[in-house]
Amino acid sequence: MHAYLSAPRCFADVDELSPGELQLSVEEGRHLVRVRRVGAGTPISVLNGRGGVAMGTVLRAARQEVWVKLIRCEQFSPPAPEITLLVGALKQGAWDPLLKHAVELGVNRIIRVQCERAVSEVKSGQEEKKRQRWTDCLIEACKQSGNPWLPELDFADSVGDAVKIVSKQEMQLLAGLEGEVAPLKEVLSESLPFRMAVWVGPEGDFTPEEQQIIQEGGAATISLGDRILRAETAALALISALRLR
Repeated sequence: MHAYLSAPRCFADVDELSPGELQLSVEEGRHLVRVRRVGAGTPISVLNGRGGVAMGTVLRAARQEVWVKLIRCEQFSPPAPEITLLVGALKQGAWDPLLKHAVELGVNRIIRVQCERAVSEVKSGQEEKKRQRWTDCLIEACKQSGNPWLPELDFADSVGDAVKIVSKQEMQLLAGLEGEVAPLKEVLSESLPFRMAVWVGPEGDFTPEEQQIIQEGGAATISLGDRILRAETAALALISALRLR
């Protein structure tokens, strides 16, 4: 793993990595040649976002066409416990950094929830364009952090729709500001369940009605302390606390 982390990392959208020759995409080749300045013989690592990691060397590098020879391939298990992060639709300045940090912390799935107080909205017909842009952001974070697993990215048109998606999770946690909230340490047991869902509202939080829907769906409302955190800070603080356990 240490060799993988020290070599230039790139991404290949393939189901499985195996020893042999592989041509990288134009985008990956352009970045390696123009930014990383790789050449023939440069050690390189390749990840596929599905847990696969391969070590190898660059065979040919010209402009934006790069061929690599994969030598040693490994398959890593997904981060555990399995964490699904559900976040109220945030503005781009907060959403993009949240995606990157979520990858670093090993979030398995991210669901962008459209809710009443959301300040950002994906317009009809723009879903796939936004999905591709944000997936590219996730891929860059995988390469930067060395996480071999690319999180799933989904959209929910309402809190009610999102609740249905995570209805079978073993534990759900809702970061709350008001009402009956419990400290996180009082809610968690010694060992975490295998599948968890974490809810964080948008700027301004979920409405009381939305919070009730989430709670009726099985979520325990927890406190993250005495201070009011930004939505992206709350999400990362909660995930960090779970990962550190």
